[in-house]
Amino acid sequence: MKKLLLIGCCCWLAQATAQQQGLQNLYFFDLAYVNAAYAGHHDALSASTILRKQWVGFNGAPETFALALHSPLRNQNMALGLNAHYERIGPRDVTSLAATYAYRIRLREKSRLSFALRAGAENHRFDFDKIEYRDENDPIQWQGSQSNWMPVFDFAVLATGEKFFGGLQVSNLAQARIRDVELSESRQFLHATAVGGYLFVLSDKVALKPNALVRYAENAPVQLDLNLHALFMERFWLGAGYRHQYGMLAMVQFRATDKLEVGYAYDFALNPMRNQHAGSHELYLSYRFNVFKSRFSSPRYF
Repeated sequence: MKKLLLIGCCCWLAQATAQQQGLQNLYFFDLAYVNAAYAGHHDALSASTILRKQWVGFNGAPETFALALHSPLRNQNMALGLNAHYERIGPRDVTSLAATYAYRIRLREKSRLSFALRAGAENHRFDFDKIEYRDENDPIQWQGSQSNWMPVFDFAVLATGEKFFGGLQVSNLAQARIRDVELSESRQFLHATAVGGYLFVLSDKVALKPNALVRYAENAPVQLDLNLHALFMERFWLGAGYRHQYGMLAMVQFRATDKLEVGYAYDFALNPMRNQHAGSHELYLSYRFNVFKSRFSSPRYF
């Protein structure tokens, strides 16, 4: 049975909400997903992956798979990264691959300022046969399927210290057209994402990290997340947060070894959408390899 998704709803999901909501918990686990200048901050070759199932029970809801690799180079001022991303939203599939170059300036013994450029390609594939149209004369329904490639360019800056982080990334600088469809103005929109947080050490075994994310996208509401994470025995994170005009967030992360980390995040709506789905789930896995190690003292908590 074909999915009942109106083309207007599909475009709204694809251009605004998915990019606003689809990756919102990623910075809980690895800032490399939301700020390219974070590349190399683990001071070793780091690989992580995230699988997200959004709005469970909502027909055509987003499903996301993301992979991030990043490492410092032997020249301690530079780092490289690679990000792969796949997302399905109703009749639209998005696949992207981008490489990152970061340059890092050491400010003090345990703090640095990093700048990064990310460049790559993004593919948008639309299958209009998966849509049931209320208007039988809608010309879009005769488009069949389309697959379009376009460039991706992002710029980011990030400051980190032993107990703080703060950064800004501007994405989709190319603003390329997404679809070559008559009467369609679909294109990439600029996204700006700001993140920041501070660590309060309460004892040898407990620390608190309040943090926030603000995301702006053209033609979409500003997204604001306010969160509080608690670290126990430098191994176990518990977190909760509030997303403006959406709902609540919860996460757990465990450092099984000095190299292996696993995590889980869940968010649920408090707005009118709460009756349409059963929340969103996110799984995280990370491993740090003992290669390309830097002499920088990495922030332990970010």
